[in-house]
Amino acid sequence: MNKNLLTMFIVMVSSSLFAGQVVSKIILDSQISATSKSGVLSNVYDTDLAMSLGFEYLQSLNENINIGGGIEYQFNRKSTNLDNSSGLFASATFRYMPIYVTSEYLIPVHNGKMKLFAKVNLGYAIEYIGGAWNEGYSAKGGLYWAIGGGAMMTENIKLELMYAICKGSATGYGEKWRDTYAKISLGIGYIF
Repeated sequence: MNKNLLTMFIVMVSSSLFAGQVVSKIILDSQISATSKSGVLSNVYDTDLAMSLGFEYLQSLNENINIGGGIEYQFNRKSTNLDNSSGLFASATFRYMPIYVTSEYLIPVHNGKMKLFAKVNLGYAIEYIGGAWNEGYSAKGGLYWAIGGGAMMTENIKLELMYAICKGSATGYGEKWRDTYAKISLGIGYIF
């Protein structure tokens, strides 16, 4: 965990040396669905609310379009409705770390006080599994995409609402599971 946070900090500091915007975000994630599929078997999990940290670097192409890249560190999500009669999955956790390109379209608003934007992210999500799943299983990431929008509340503070999908896979005990995590996120960002 410390290595990932250090990497995110280095990316944020080094990108601030360029002329674009660096955005640091705190994100509240509300899970829509988390599924794992292997052949005809399918498991659907519930998770509690979770937090993420994100960093983005944005460069302005013109007055309405920003492009850039980002990284998001999701804290562990605990699955809450696994078959836990044996107690085996009491500590089963998962998380993703999306690395992505992003594009924002700034929507002109006539009152001049608030700037609205639409946003799209596309990238790769590294999947991590922990607890009981860490024993005998190995995970790898997959496609990440997100779509949403938000508003510039002040010159340095932005609020965004995103719908995102993280995909990955886990193998172990002769099975391969395809994992999908869908979430709605509410984030607040500070622009440096």
